[in-house]
Amino acid sequence: MRKLIVLYTFFLIAVFSYSIDMENITDGNMDLQVNRIKEEFFPLYIDELKGIGYLPMKEFLYTIELNEIEVDFQNKMIKGILPDKRKIQWKFDSDISFIDNEELYLEIEQLNKIFPVKNVKFDLAMLNINIQFDLKIPADIRYEQEQKRRGMSKGDKTGKKHEYIDNKSFFSPGVIQVEYEKNDLEKSRGSSLSVNYSTQLLYGELDGEFSIFDDSRKNRKKFEVESLSLNYEDVMDKKDVILGSFYMRVPSFYDVETDINGISILDSSSRYDVTEKNGNTFEGYAPSGSVVELYRNGILIDYQNADNQRYIFRDINTQSLTDKYYIRIYKDDGTYIQQDISLWLNNKTLNKNQWSYNIQSGKVDKKGDNNFWGTLRYGVNDFVTVEAGYYDLKGKSEERYRYKERAYGIYLSSPPIKFPFWTNINWYEDTEKNDGTLIWEYKQNFYDFILEGKGEKYSKRISLEENKEEKYRANIRKSFGRLNVGAGYEVEVSKGKYYRDYIASVGYNRRYVSNNIEYRFQEYEEDENRNKHSTRFQTGISYFDNWNITAEIDIKYNNKWEMDTDKYSVKFIRRNNNYYSKKYFDLSLGFTYSEKDEDHFRTEVYATIYLEDFGLPFFNTEVSFEANDRRSEDRKVGTKIKKIIVLEDLQRNSKLKNISNSWISGKVYIDNNSNSIYDEGDEPLSEIKVTVLGKSVETDEDGNYLVEDISSNSEFNVKVDRTYIDPLLYYNEEKYYKMMPSTGMHIDIPFQNTISLSGNIKLEGADIPEDKLPYIYNKMRITIKKDGKEIKTLKPEFDGFFILDGLIEGEYVMELSSKDEQYKPLKDKMELSIKPEEAANGVFEVGDLIFIKEDQNENI
Repeated sequence: MRKLIVLYTFFLIAVFSYSIDMENITDGNMDLQVNRIKEEFFPLYIDELKGIGYLPMKEFLYTIELNEIEVDFQNKMIKGILPDKRKIQWKFDSDISFIDNEELYLEIEQLNKIFPVKNVKFDLAMLNINIQFDLKIPADIRYEQEQKRRGMSKGDKTGKKHEYIDNKSFFSPGVIQVEYEKNDLEKSRGSSLSVNYSTQLLYGELDGEFSIFDDSRKNRKKFEVESLSLNYEDVMDKKDVILGSFYMRVPSFYDVETDINGISILDSSSRYDVTEKNGNTFEGYAPSGSVVELYRNGILIDYQNADNQRYIFRDINTQSLTDKYYIRIYKDDGTYIQQDISLWLNNKTLNKNQWSYNIQSGKVDKKGDNNFWGTLRYGVNDFVTVEAGYYDLKGKSEERYRYKERAYGIYLSSPPIKFPFWTNINWYEDTEKNDGTLIWEYKQNFYDFILEGKGEKYSKRISLEENKEEKYRANIRKSFGRLNVGAGYEVEVSKGKYYRDYIASVGYNRRYVSNNIEYRFQEYEEDENRNKHSTRFQTGISYFDNWNITAEIDIKYNNKWEMDTDKYSVKFIRRNNNYYSKKYFDLSLGFTYSEKDEDHFRTEVYATIYLEDFGLPFFNTEVSFEANDRRSEDRKVGTKIKKIIVLEDLQRNSKLKNISNSWISGKVYIDNNSNSIYDEGDEPLSEIKVTVLGKSVETDEDGNYLVEDISSNSEFNVKVDRTYIDPLLYYNEEKYYKMMPSTGMHIDIPFQNTISLSGNIKLEGADIPEDKLPYIYNKMRITIKKDGKEIKTLKPEFDGFFILDGLIEGEYVMELSSKDEQYKPLKDKMELSIKPEEAANGVFEVGDLIFIKEDQNENI
């Protein structure tokens, strides 16, 4: 009787263990994605009648590398520790799982009963499985570590680096830009003619600005060299080196000449630095000729072309507590660098044990005085950087002595904490007097508040020159969704007397609309009659991205709230930011009205017309107009005309928009003899679209193409639209190039016949059930390499067959591997010499590739 009970019990267990209807279940393969892991043709069981998939759990855990999780058949449970240290333990449930061939199969959409899963999508129609874990699996952790290793945590967004072919040369003819300017059309004088020249010299970029004649000079027809420099970018461990003319970057409180002839070695990362000065000016650095735009809360409020590697935006309310400003500097190919402007902090922390230095030295232009400054920075750790330097500068005025000062600095940024902070402290010590200048800045996030502070205490000499001894400012800001509020306090000490400024502002910003209201009370300690109240209202609208409208009401009152000054202004800006579409014209049109101004109404216009877009003969000529009556005694209308000429091809009517731009040309053809040279028997391809850095052209009837305005010093590949090209023809789009400024490169695009590589994986010496073979093959990999670089890694199909298309004649290496440690290749590496004559019907056969079990491999 007891035996019958035991047998009956085992029978019930067997029945409930297979309560899932196995008759409707078949094996299949689907594409699996788990967080960052993508696995093609993942094997599983499918109930097509009910639309349910069942994951093989051992295989699944192996694929996503959860090696601390075990499928325990003896105790019928899944147990272990997850990467985030959480423990799991789940008993087999016959309603959603079953065992087959020493594997546990679990219903996919029930995965959340075991693991912390955010989302599971089983798409039988598209043969797709997408699983998102609510934790980081090993593949995610490796990715983050790799990003940190590349310095991404420090804001390095340079992207993937490629090996590239460049066109560096000792010398090239280069490009010139001829510019005629007439600053007042109503007057006979006031005209000038200048030439800008850019070319390669000594494997660097030579830039020169020359004045042919200028009415503003005594000798108007005298030829003058305005500037001449040899530039090297990203050399000497990410440094920009300039030999010749450059702008010296020194703290604003030094009253010195900044146009220098000498040598400049600066961090490449500081190439686009921008600073705020005097509460109403933004000043920064950009390549000469590049377009610089200034945005407030996403609305374009001004733009200009960089001149002598600099730009200056004046009359800007830089001290607003609720406005956010950023600069866009457009590169030669239409892409741009965007610099968010922190009015408080330019933190310069380095990584641990990292060194950096900056040096500028040379003679003051046209005077011969020597100026020098240099700094050395060192990263104590990832959060603390120290700096030491020296300044030896000649003051502007003849009676002023030289500035000879030692400089020390410390830059701090907090580790990841609840209330992060940043601070800079700089001390400039006069070497001849027991005196110095102290500058400090501090910023901290405290819950939803932003706290900011800044202090400046000047040396005696600087105090006399700046007419102030000390200046301090503190702000507090907070956002309520799109509503921003802020309050600030500023105090300035001049000759022992205090001037105080109390500020409050409210801003409301949406994507295309910006509004700001500000109140300011200015208090003078020595004379309350000088006290002022100021109110300012600003609004801005961005329309279709091309049109921007800003309006401002600025009224100042005396201490008795009687109006002192008033200004009502509106400004229209039309600028097409799409580099490769027709611009036609850019326009900045401003109107200002003031009841207190004797002229009441003033206008200001700046416009550039692109004649090329109108189909006029001088295709690349730009004509600019400037008109203003900002002062009643200085009303004028002026114009500029520019023309770019490519010296190495004078017959070509070039459409370059900047003399530093480059160009490529070549031929697209079918290379029938696969020698990568256009010769007899090859077939040119016409009306084929060729794209470089977003700009597209079509080949002519002879297969020739020309792409201009290629951004110098940018890496790029040449893409071809293959819509009308045989898909079996091969062209290497992964070949990258890098252009030097003001030069061209010839790049032919040969399409060659391709060869397929095929073979079979064979398992020998092991008695393996046929239904287990797909799982074993799924873990095997065939990797093809050429010249040491991986071309493709693939898996064999369910029966061990594999085929790889798109190879061309050449020498290759084939490597074999398996994720299953039980099976190893008899030979893990093979050298292949693929030749068209050995490829029957375009297929090169490698035959059978043998894998054997590990224990048999040891016996062999």
